[in-house]
Amino acid sequence: MLFDRNKSRQIVKEIVWGPIPRRLAAAKRALKKQQNKYPLFAEQIALGQPTPEERVKQYDDARLNMIKRHRAYDAQVWREARAMLSDLNPDSRERFLNFWNNEWRGPRTGTYLCDLIRHWDGLKMVWLKKEE
Repeated sequence: MLFDRNKSRQIVKEIVWGPIPRRLAAAKRALKKQQNKYPLFAEQIALGQPTPEERVKQYDDARLNMIKRHRAYDAQVWREARAMLSDLNPDSRERFLNFWNNEWRGPRTGTYLCDLIRHWDGLKMVWLKKEE
């Protein structure tokens, strides 16, 4: 069965840069902007703020958690799609795999696979069912 490669491994390497000077400067500017928003309470706001290094680390951790959630969701969708595919009878499954591998020109992701299986009637794709 053909599928598109997920580029999330490359994304993880590109996102986690760590505290490089440019990011630290941006974090300092953001923290200063928050303090300047309410000048009368700037000192109190500064006490509750993280350091620029902590802010960069929090941002990196949040990005990594988001990537993990997306990867877990993609894995769940693929498991669901494979379960739906195994529920088809052998003849219908063979026809569907022929359609998926040779005729389908869209993205080959788990989401599309689930949707296509839901619209499969055993012989062909049925996109809109006419009411009788």
